[in-house]
Amino acid sequence: MTKVSIVMIVYNHERFLRSALESILMQQVNFDYEIILGEDCSTDDTRSIVEEYEEKFQGRLQAIYRCKNIGATQNFIDCLLKAGGKYIAFLEGDDYWIDKYKLQKMVDYLEKNPKYSAAAHNYQIVDVSNNYIRNGLECESIVEFNKEEFEKFNLPSQTSTILMRNIIPQIKKEDWDKIIKYKWMPGDRIYFLILLQYGDIAILPQIMSAYRYYIEAGGTNWTSQYDIAAKQDYYYFFKTMCGMEQLSAELGNPLNMLDAKVELFRKAVRYRRWSKHKINLYLQCADMFFLEKHKIKFLKAVIKSFKTSR
Repeated sequence: MTKVSIVMIVYNHERFLRSALESILMQQVNFDYEIILGEDCSTDDTRSIVEEYEEKFQGRLQAIYRCKNIGATQNFIDCLLKAGGKYIAFLEGDDYWIDKYKLQKMVDYLEKNPKYSAAAHNYQIVDVSNNYIRNGLECESIVEFNKEEFEKFNLPSQTSTILMRNIIPQIKKEDWDKIIKYKWMPGDRIYFLILLQYGDIAILPQIMSAYRYYIEAGGTNWTSQYDIAAKQDYYYFFKTMCGMEQLSAELGNPLNMLDAKVELFRKAVRYRRWSKHKINLYLQCADMFFLEKHKIKFLKAVIKSFKTSR
């Protein structure tokens, strides 16, 4: 019998967690599901809300209460390893599903299309008060996301749209040991890297979830803490690309992200020209070059890109 594991990681989500959990409760499905929820030692009232919903889910919610904060990626990997369903869905504590048939539609699609390792769908972006901002993707038909798109440093969709086949038991222990070493990378980059070793990802045009985007003073969500700075932290993204190349090579299915790294380097140089923080960006560019393993090849590609753009 088909079973879906829903992986949730939550931290200081007391304002939004009920909406997320209620959007699971409303799902109309003809299969069983479980929720693996990692509560990462929140400092607000998140934990008591999780305890409240343990009763509502009548045994289907397995809550893991951390005694100390272990970070989003480690929390995510630990919950993922506990998922026992045929399929795995994801929902973060400040997002929510808006289609009560979302899980059923996604399972039906993957049952009929075994060539895909996972399926995703379109989504809405909303603010802190659930006000609509825009759609997350521009797609009117099913799109295939493959390794070549991933090498451009693209992602297929937002985390809470994904339903993947449970390929976790197929991953060897020694490969998990390699993956854990890269827990400093964003969790979504890691699991998409793994998934694409088992097949392409289908992106459905239907809008079935809401992603909450908001920036506020003192906010503990990723966007509030890192979004503005991240857009200018070219070194971090370059480091992530290098990490993705290294991990994929260790797992036996290497990525080639040279073009994406060159384009990122060019963006850093262009931004430097009008930025007030020129010294910082000079240092970022220097750090990128020294981080790159294939320095000569990278340097030649950078020089060529600047020549052809004149």
